[in-house]
Amino acid sequence: MDKKSFIVIGKPKGNITKLPYSPIKESLLLNLKTRSEKGEIELRCECSDKIVLKVSNAKSPYLYNSTRQFKHSKDCCRHPQFVGSSPYEKAWSYDEEEGLHIVRIKELHFSQSGDNNERNNNVRNNVFYQEGTGSNKNVSTVFGLATRINMMAWESMVLGKKHRIPNDKYELAKHVYGITSRIRLSRKRKTLNEMFYKQVNIRNVKVKKDIYFVYMYVNRERPFGEDTLFDNTKKDILYCKDAFGRTNRFYVEKEEYEHKKKIEPHSPEYVVAGFVYKKDLYHRCMTLQNYCLIPVSDRGLYCESSHEKNIYDRLCDDNLTFYKPYLPIEGYGSFIPDGYIVDKERDIIFEVFGITGMSSYDERKEEKIALSHTDSFKSMYKFKYWEVN
Repeated sequence: MDKKSFIVIGKPKGNITKLPYSPIKESLLLNLKTRSEKGEIELRCECSDKIVLKVSNAKSPYLYNSTRQFKHSKDCCRHPQFVGSSPYEKAWSYDEEEGLHIVRIKELHFSQSGDNNERNNNVRNNVFYQEGTGSNKNVSTVFGLATRINMMAWESMVLGKKHRIPNDKYELAKHVYGITSRIRLSRKRKTLNEMFYKQVNIRNVKVKKDIYFVYMYVNRERPFGEDTLFDNTKKDILYCKDAFGRTNRFYVEKEEYEHKKKIEPHSPEYVVAGFVYKKDLYHRCMTLQNYCLIPVSDRGLYCESSHEKNIYDRLCDDNLTFYKPYLPIEGYGSFIPDGYIVDKERDIIFEVFGITGMSSYDERKEEKIALSHTDSFKSMYKFKYWEVN
């Protein structure tokens, strides 16, 4: 069984509390740090009682090993080669010394000869990772990368110092920028935050060499335009809005864009996320390539169905503090629920059951409901679900 928790040992009695590495509130980490420094508790990894943990002094605190002498076991989520069961675990690892999430993503090539291959891979933007073999084994897609960043940002607001849901989609996008300072692509030296596109002067951009990361909202009122190049050829332009509501323009192939939208038709609101580069010396805009479209709720949370979107919007209207998990929840089997409501009395795990006529889905649904009736589950959580026909 995968090990995804750490142990809090109280002194002097030695009473033990087990806590999951993720998700964990910043306020709890800071409390553990204070108590540890006072000698009231000791923190150890679940995988080995030899691994003593400490809480960092960083602005966004994280747990790290107090010494390099002992290593995590390979079935521990803190081991750099750990491969978990969920799509969002398979291509990600964690660097404890840097406090960074490292994600394996297909190497970014933007040469002319690679365009067709890149385009074929983009058609699979609804896949979180590519199983593959060799160097392509457990490699994240841009879709998998971007959706996890979206959920991490929302979760960070709920479990962090703000302890609330975003006021609007633009506040969430600003938080996305902050979250990416903790993420690095495995073949890049810079963090994703350092690769963020910031309305650069395109004249200073190196053709096919400078690569930037984009996370913006597609302009619903005017998504497309057209640009005439120096040789009188036409190029489609996608209009997007950044975290401050400023308009940005990118070259895009409209047919490819419409195909991506057709794959994820769950909301009229979309995030465009991925990578841009300067394709030609005379281009006046950056070109979107290796990108995906994420359907989001009114306040910007990734939704996997129109039913999820409606529920997320309703919870926001009711001002409930909730997030969408991207990893299995402790005590909920190997399942990742559709949502998690933070409640003063007892936290609530919820599901949106919106698929009918699929036997495998019905089996998982019944298993989740049965699990919610067990004493061990009820000692930790409440359970709520919506059935949408």
